[in-house]
Amino acid sequence: MLRTRGPGSILDPPLGGRREAIERELKKLRAEREELDGRIRLLESQLEAGPAGFNGAAAGKGVGDDACGGSGACQSRVGNGFAPDGSLPADMIYRYSRHLLLPDFGVEGQRKLSQSSILVVGAGGLGSPLALYLAACGVGNFLLRC
Repeated sequence: MLRTRGPGSILDPPLGGRREAIERELKKLRAEREELDGRIRLLESQLEAGPAGFNGAAAGKGVGDDACGGSGACQSRVGNGFAPDGSLPADMIYRYSRHLLLPDFGVEGQRKLSQSSILVVGAGGLGSPLALYLAACGVGNFLLRC
């Protein structure tokens, strides 16, 4: 006779179906946790920036001039944009918020990137978009050799 109630009955869903449902729920919750962790990191970096949060970079202060010599080399020197206490100003938090949300990157990664130096040789089919992307992601010193 078939059992209709209790464990192992025909009305009891198989273990595999419940397992898949639990795994889906775990995956969903982990994704939500990662999103929340990213938001927490972003808010913490905004707190570090303090109420002023603006260091005058958009007004032209702290930004060096582009120097293009006759040798075909162009170099732009830009201050790293961090406040003296090492926190990110509000404009940098807004500009690089996607970087700051990455679990393995964050504020420390952005700080390292802004202190790095990059040399790109050639601005052709690959060098041109590469130069654009590197400049947009906040590289500190950028040298382009054509």
